Amino acid sequence: MSQQPTNNYYISWSSIFDNGKIRYDIKKIKVAVKNVGATNVYVDRQFGWLNQPDVVCFTLPENKKDMIGKELAKVYKSIDYFIITLKNWYTPKEIRNGSNT
Repeated sequence: MSQQPTNNYYISWSSIFDNGKIRYDIKKIKVAVKNVGATNVYVDRQFGWLNQPDVVCFTLPENKKDMIGKELAKVYKSIDYFIITLKNWYTPKEIRNGSNT
């Protein structure tokens, strides 16, 4: 059986988290993505910009991406959609470690 391609993703800090009623809970989101098999789970500034909030980033096989929304729905019962985006920026630490190749 061939190995599934993996990608780097992040859970976007979308406008749903800006209303003050629903919190972007980093700890719970990290647990949720790990539950579906994500690896290399860490926190970075959205887009790598200092003026943006921290978001959860991770590596996951492409065929498991759809499972994340279901797992996050268990954490956030009042939200039925999430923005799960390919992470296409690199922090200086990642560049030094060769992750951008």
